[in-house]
Amino acid sequence: MNNLYLNIEQLVIDIRNTINELGLEDKIPKSSWIYASISNTEICFKQIKKTGGWKYSGINHTSICNCYSIKKILDTIKLLDNTNKKVFYNKFKKNIFDAEFMSINENTNTNQGRNVLFELTLFNTFISRGYHPILSNNNEDISIEIGNNKYIIECKRPFKTNDFNNIYRNINIARKQINNRRKKTNFDYGIIALSTERFFNKGNKFLSFNSEVEARDFINRKMAELINKINSNIVKEPELKCLIRDYYLIPAIFFNFKDIALINSRPYVVDMLYLSSTRYNNNSMDIFNIIQNDFKKLIP
Repeated sequence: MNNLYLNIEQLVIDIRNTINELGLEDKIPKSSWIYASISNTEICFKQIKKTGGWKYSGINHTSICNCYSIKKILDTIKLLDNTNKKVFYNKFKKNIFDAEFMSINENTNTNQGRNVLFELTLFNTFISRGYHPILSNNNEDISIEIGNNKYIIECKRPFKTNDFNNIYRNINIARKQINNRRKKTNFDYGIIALSTERFFNKGNKFLSFNSEVEARDFINRKMAELINKINSNIVKEPELKCLIRDYYLIPAIFFNFKDIALINSRPYVVDMLYLSSTRYNNNSMDIFNIIQNDFKKLIP
């Protein structure tokens, strides 16, 4: 799934309208990063309309990215059944309001809010593509039944920038969690979902391109480099080796790339999802083919 979101003004209008529609005006603290992001993004699009361009700043970068995530969360709330809505609200209220406004200000003690934000926006990606995922407070992050297959998904957002060992460590933690779930619940396959948001950019730089094609090519190349490095190290890195044993249980990893990109001096939110096999040889493609087919609405 590839998304490029340009209409910043409409983004803010939709957020304010949906907050009113859902009756959330008094439930979201006025001092939260949510309202700060909305206000700063309104300033951004006024600047764009006035000057025809956009002056980059860390606050602008963060605000627009935040608003994109807020819209995905609000859109999800409108689609939820009562069971999912209760869990969703619990996660939202417990973690999201206390998230750091700017990701660059996060530390390992304050990053839980944005970690949950990744989980909830990924949940939106599934539900908006016609799947019927289920959220959990205490078990796996997300579960989905597709045809005869039941999947559980463990979401991770590695914190350290350009640190492959941190990526490997998060993969191994998710792998252990999926194995532990096996003792408590029945499912066919587990999938690890990784956000690369902090890996590529801790929040202090921006991407700039002359065209959308150039932006896509660059991001596709960076993601291919990351995925290839992980796959090539499955037999070498101690924290990845167990994926060989667990392939028939955990055959795939979702990778999510989300960031702001300037294309011809105008800000886009780039949101791209990739699916990669955890195979270590070409003899195990049969299972990955099943995964690809089940999630073809997500990644055609």
